[in-house]
Amino acid sequence: MPRWSSPWVLLGVLAVLAAAATLMLVEPPAPTSPVAVPAFGGQAGEADNQTRVDTTLYVVAGNVERILQAEVRDAPTSQRLADTVQALHAELVRQGVWPSGVPAPQVFVVNLGRDATVVLDVTPAGQPIPVEREQDLIASFERTLTEAGAAEVAYLQNGQATGRWLGNLAVNADLSGGTRTR
Repeated sequence: MPRWSSPWVLLGVLAVLAAAATLMLVEPPAPTSPVAVPAFGGQAGEADNQTRVDTTLYVVAGNVERILQAEVRDAPTSQRLADTVQALHAELVRQGVWPSGVPAPQVFVVNLGRDATVVLDVTPAGQPIPVEREQDLIASFERTLTEAGAAEVAYLQNGQATGRWLGNLAVNADLSGGTRTR
C-alpha cells in the first residue's frame, strides 16, 4: 500500500481542502473610510421611517455642564457618532456657546479596528475666541463623544493637523490611531 493512501495523509488532505473551501466562500469585510455627514438625522427628503436612538449631549458653558438628550439615527457606530457631533453643534449654536462666524466642524469618523476616532475639522473665525469658550467647546465635544463610544477625538484646522484647534488651547492632532492620555 502506498504511503499517500494512509488514513492520516488522506485526513490531512481533506482538512486542507475544507480550509480552502471555507476561505473561498467567506467574503472579505467592506473597507472602512472616513465618513462626512452634512447634517445629523439624515439627508433632506430622506424617509423619516428610520429608527432613532437617544444620545446624551454634554454642553459645557462657564464650567457648568448641562446634560441633554437628543435623538439620532440608529446607525452603525461611525454614522451615529457623526450624527451626535451634528446634534451637539446644533445645541451649542442654539445656546450661544458656539462662536459666531465659525462654521460647523466637518466631521470624519475613522474606524481603526474596534476603536473609532472622531476627527473635527474647523475653519476658525478671523478673530480669536476667548480661552474659556474654547475650553468649554473642547470639553463639550470630548465628553459627549467619549460617552457615545469614541475612543478619541482629534482636531484639524483647515484640513491640517494642528496643535491648536481654535487658536488658543493645545489639542490632539494625532491621527495615527494611538491612544492618548486624557
